Amino acid sequence: LRELSGVYNHPFEPATIIGNPDLVNTIMYNLDLKYSYFISDDEFVKLGLFYKYMEDPIEDVKLYSTALPIYSFANTEEATLYGIEVDGRKDLSFLGKNWKNYYLSGNFSYNKSEVTLTEEQETQFTNNYRPLQGLSPYVANLTVGYDSDDRSVALNLNYMDERIRKVGIIAFGVPQQDQYETPPMLLDLVWSEKFEYGYPLELKFKVGNILDDETVWKEGDGVTRYYKTGPTLDMKISTTF
Repeated sequence: LRELSGVYNHPFEPATIIGNPDLVNTIMYNLDLKYSYFISDDEFVKLGLFYKYMEDPIEDVKLYSTALPIYSFANTEEATLYGIEVDGRKDLSFLGKNWKNYYLSGNFSYNKSEVTLTEEQETQFTNNYRPLQGLSPYVANLTVGYDSDDRSVALNLNYMDERIRKVGIIAFGVPQQDQYETPPMLLDLVWSEKFEYGYPLELKFKVGNILDDETVWKEGDGVTRYYKTGPTLDMKISTTF
């Protein structure tokens, strides 16, 4: 609905977003090869190879503007995506019996993509045969955690490599470069306690974006914007009955 219709303000910058009612659904073909090795019920190593072919992928694009930026959405001709993913979890009981509830887990993926424009779009957008907008070539997550029947604590670190934020356009015959974003490195702490008080209750705290790392936007060699969003604190209590 957001991509198809409406005119609204961008949530992070002084810009306007215009929906594109001519969008069509993306058709995706997937080929996956996976191998899993389970060390125990809670310990494993997984390796995956994947290939995806997309017809009419939807991308976040710029529109020509003489004032504040205007963004919209467009179907490009096609895109291919392939890569590798590694995922694993290992408990820390080998350090001693006091470590039996602690664990280390993580995953890493490498993504290679290429987008092909339509003939009409070759006169509108700057680069043909480029990476898919919004896709980071490297993504990694690492978690150090503790799990028991009534308590769960996890410290999560997330890293995403530089990616295309907005597809560049050609204005009056002059190409504008794609805008790249370097996402912030995120460190979150999630703490959950389960207890009985007439009904089973769960109290969950989350401290997000502890590092308060910068988000950086670039066009060419120049930085167009950088900002921080600040740490967050969430609390939730839930029950079942």
